[in-house]
Amino acid sequence: MLAGVGFRKVFHIPALIVGSVIVDIEPFLVLAFDLDYPLHGFFHTFAGGTIAVLLISVPIWLLRKPIGKLMARLKLEQKKGFWFILWSAMFGMVTHIIMDSLFHADLRPFYPFWYNPFYGHISSKAIHFLCVFSFIAAGIIYIVIFFTAQKKESRQKNS
Repeated sequence: MLAGVGFRKVFHIPALIVGSVIVDIEPFLVLAFDLDYPLHGFFHTFAGGTIAVLLISVPIWLLRKPIGKLMARLKLEQKKGFWFILWSAMFGMVTHIIMDSLFHADLRPFYPFWYNPFYGHISSKAIHFLCVFSFIAAGIIYIVIFFTAQKKESRQKNS
């Protein structure tokens, strides 16, 4: 959220969010249906995550007009090109996998290789703190963006 709101000219916020969440459908399904499958399986690898991102980028691009209308209401208008959407979703997926790789020993980000070079460098407590801090910072930035845009619109109407 912080990257999307703070750098909205660089990232398509909806694609970034969906790209960062899409890989967690896999552990959700494993837990929900008690599947005999690794919690962090193929889609928690850069190869699997890339496939997921390619599959979700096209629908996001096809829905760019209604998504754009929602983003305009939220005062977060953005450009909507396919490559912008794909880049943003890819960034979300990569950062998600790297962050998960930092504290999940079962993750194999560079499948088919079994080595996780990220594991153990930062504690899960530090990652969770970073996530909470980033979410709060994103909320503050968004509030400033929203009310600044409203003031600007109000001044334009009164002019």
